[in-house]
Amino acid sequence: MKDLLRSKKFLLISGSAVVVIAISVVTALVLSSYLHRAPEVLNVPAHQIMTTYTSTYTADNLRKNYAEQKNNPRNNILEYTASDAPYALQVTATDSVTYSKKDPKAVDSSADLVATAETFLTTQGMKKTLYATTDASSQTTYTSDVSFCQITTFKAVTDNKVANIPAAFGIGCTSKEAITAKYNDINTLLTQYRGTSNEPVITHISRTVVGNSTTPVTVLYISTNETKMPNIRAYFVSTKDKPTYVGTETVSAANTDQKSVRSAELIKAMADPGYGAFLTQVLEKY
Repeated sequence: MKDLLRSKKFLLISGSAVVVIAISVVTALVLSSYLHRAPEVLNVPAHQIMTTYTSTYTADNLRKNYAEQKNNPRNNILEYTASDAPYALQVTATDSVTYSKKDPKAVDSSADLVATAETFLTTQGMKKTLYATTDASSQTTYTSDVSFCQITTFKAVTDNKVANIPAAFGIGCTSKEAITAKYNDINTLLTQYRGTSNEPVITHISRTVVGNSTTPVTVLYISTNETKMPNIRAYFVSTKDKPTYVGTETVSAANTDQKSVRSAELIKAMADPGYGAFLTQVLEKY
């Protein structure tokens, strides 16, 4: 009888030990899976980022010392370079906000404002990709899988010959989808342009569309690594929604009066009875 009791006691203890070990193993597996799990990726849309920032994450002194402007051109134009693209692209922000100092003599708080904005963008799942500065401004860019944001600060301009512009700070954001679409559109136009020109290496492009809805004219502003001819305007006339390359206009650094030089193709297009008169009107505005 005693042997039977000892046997049952042994089995009970052994069973308990097995249960404890099993629980420990399961717990270890669960913890290991949790600790090694990839961090959650926040894919916050550009519009939502800007809405949240302007409503809850602005620094305390913004409302009192700075005037707010939505979609101001100073922060509504963003510079972006795709990792697989040979040139930088100028894109329009989905949303942007600019804060200009009300009192030019007040302390410039842009460094604090940038720090606050960078902290906020990090909470939105974004990572810093670039910081650049010039004598007049500084730019910090943040990206995620779906959004791109640019923080820009502008130093005050006090030369009366130019303008009295107070120091300003702002953020602009747009979607990666919109950037990809613009790259695709511009690359399609460049295919036509490169088929007729042997231009230097392109470093930067911006695009605008002028004219009316019937015959719009697309203009590519192209910067290159050639110092003697830094500015190129490539023109495309659209008929039936299909843009066609019609020529270029350049401004040579060698010309002290900065007169534009039109290509033979553009001069010929201006004489075309189909759209020449309208194209000439567009060119005369530049």
